[in-house]
This record gives sequence, C-alpha cells and structure tokens, in this order.
Amino acid sequence: MSKGYDPDAFVSRLEAKVKAVSKESRLSWVKEGESTQAKLDTVLARLKSWTKRSVVEVNQAFEDVRSGRYGAQAQLRVETAFKNVTDLPPQSKAAFLDEVDALLALQKPPESKSE
Repeated sequence: MSKGYDPDAFVSRLEAKVKAVSKESRLSWVKEGESTQAKLDTVLARLKSWTKRSVVEVNQAFEDVRSGRYGAQAQLRVETAFKNVTDLPPQSKAAFLDEVDALLALQKPPESKSE
C-alpha cells in the first residue's frame, strides 16, 4: 500500500467483474433457450396431429415410415421402438407419426421471410 497499490481494492474490482460476466452469461443462455423454445412451439403449432386423421391415413403413413419413405432415421426408429409393428393400434401409430413429423420439421431450415 505504501507504493499506491491496494490489493484488496484490486480483488474487489476483479470479483465484481467476474460476477457481472457470470450474470451476463447466464442471461444469454436463458434468452437462447427461450428463443429456441419459441421456434419449437411455432414449428409444432403448424403440424396437424395424426390422432386427428383417419385410420387409413395413419396406417398408410406408418407403412411409409416402415418402408423408408420418411427416411432411414425414421425407419430405424420405428424398428427400434416397436418389437411387433404389425399389431400396433392406430393410436400408437399416430403418436409415433406425430413425433416423426415434429423431428422432420425441426430438421428443415427455417423459412425466410420475404420483405
């Protein structure tokens, strides 16, 4: 302290700076999470649930998934999720198709807005 250097003041300033940076970092993660959740909600709101469609539509779409027309990932997921895919009730198929549609919609690049 005799040479004009105050280590306690320096430590206090440093601690204040660390707290401010830490708080800013936490807030940015919260904002990013809220933004991601809003995008997810928007995508999911646009999807028509398979539970509101006919049994014929559900069965056809489920066969499309099983045959790979929805993509290899969906086909693998249905084979992994269900041991006997031929004896599933339409409600289980519809719930699975809702999940597949949501995943596919989230993989698509966001639509650009025309100005």
